[in-house]
Amino acid sequence: MTFRNKIGLFYLLACCLLFSCHTPREDIGRIVGSTIVFPRQLITVSIGDDTSVPDTLALIKLVTYIDSDGCDDCSLKILRTWRGFVAEMDSVPSNIECVFIFAPKRIENLKSGLHVHRFDLPVFYDPDGAFERSNPQLPANPLFHTFLLDRDNRVVLVGSPIGNPKMWELYKSTIARLVENGGILPKRDTYDTNCKYVCRDMIVKSFGQQKYHY
Repeated sequence: MTFRNKIGLFYLLACCLLFSCHTPREDIGRIVGSTIVFPRQLITVSIGDDTSVPDTLALIKLVTYIDSDGCDDCSLKILRTWRGFVAEMDSVPSNIECVFIFAPKRIENLKSGLHVHRFDLPVFYDPDGAFERSNPQLPANPLFHTFLLDRDNRVVLVGSPIGNPKMWELYKSTIARLVENGGILPKRDTYDTNCKYVCRDMIVKSFGQQKYHY
């Protein structure tokens, strides 16, 4: 390969990297307002006595997606913290469902993690990455793999509340508004003309000081 060709290849790779990178605002802008699809390939897994299936038709859904990179034992420790959030939401008299979707390379890893961390709620197992394929708007950044859905499965809020009390307060206040309005948010509180969440700047600012959590 000639020196000129090497330079051309370098610029091509640099351009690919430049245009493949997204800022937090761009990531949020792509997913907020979009509709999340729950593919039929999802398999219910439970280690406890609860044999129910996560209700994807619930009025309000809090969804957390953990891909194969986040399904190791260290990352699954966060399930203990999620259990506290779930218990708090269970105390609210409304139709709210927590939907956890895992895409480990081996289902044994998921079952082991659920046992170790005593997470006995039913979860979805995604054996072949159908959730990501069905939702191409899903950001690559795992920080944005937790989101709140309205009754029509539209994303109204995105970001993990783990380790971020302000974010959790935002979730609770948004859930309260959803409940008051039958599962949807008034347009004045939800989107501008570009279908971006009006609180996106506050979310991005909050994420700037937050470590990566699922």
